[in-house]
Formats: sequence, C-alpha cells, structure tokens
Amino acid sequence: MDTGRQALVLFYAFFWAAALSVTGRYQPFDTPSMLICDGRAWRRFIASLVFLNIAPIAWFIFLYLCVVPDKDGLAPIVAAAVASLSVFGFHRILHAFIASEQLYHWFYTIEQVQEVRDRGKFTQPQTFIAHFVPGSLYIVFFGSIAWFIGIM
Repeated sequence: MDTGRQALVLFYAFFWAAALSVTGRYQPFDTPSMLICDGRAWRRFIASLVFLNIAPIAWFIFLYLCVVPDKDGLAPIVAAAVASLSVFGFHRILHAFIASEQLYHWFYTIEQVQEVRDRGKFTQPQTFIAHFVPGSLYIVFFGSIAWFIGIM
C-alpha cells in the first residue's frame, strides 16, 4: 500500500464489509421470499441492490478518480482512510427508504418492520429525514474532508 488509491481500495473494502454486516436485520436480499413472489421482498431487494451495491460502487469510483490522490505519502493515505468512512452513510440511506414511517409499508408488513426497528427500550425517530440526512451528510462530510486532505 504505497499510494492513496491503493489505500482507498483496502480501507473501502474493510469499511464496506463492516457496513454490510449490519444490514442483515433489514432482510435486504431475502431470496426465499422472493421465490414465492413476495412483492415486498422484491422491492427490498431492488432498493438494497441500489443503496448497498450500485451506489457504493459509483461512490468508490468517484473517490478513486476525483478525490483521493494517486500519490505516495501520509496525506494521500489519510485521505483514503477518511474517504472510506463515507461508505457507512449508505446504510442510513437504505433505512430512510425502506424502514421510515412514510415508506416501510412498501417493503415490510407491520410485524416485519417492528423486527427491523426493534432496539429495546431505546427509540429513535423513524422519519425519512431522520435517516436520510445523516446518511447523506456522512457521505458528503467524509468525502469533503478527504478531498481537502488530498489537495494539501
């Protein structure tokens, strides 16, 4: 790992894997339910494909080509590490689309969404904005900080 771009590949892979590991409760790729023609499972699959696979790949390409410098040194590697943290935002955005009060009925039954949201005695807002804005800010904030570090 000599350059920022090489570091980006490594860090992004680790952080993306960590982000994906916490999405199981959403049943994003519920293929058994898809095989019995459960429309909600198909909609979760499509949303998950977009927000957990396609969008992070597109974001990675943008970071690789436009944000993280292909140079040696500490600053490009730090920029890569910081840029990679942005991948955690996609998990929040997925929640905004499939488990928020406004949209969950397209993706879950009432019983299923309670399982997704069950966090014990701690309750948090389940609005679209409460999850979409932090997820988007996570992507923009860490991408911007990485860009700033990379141009220094």
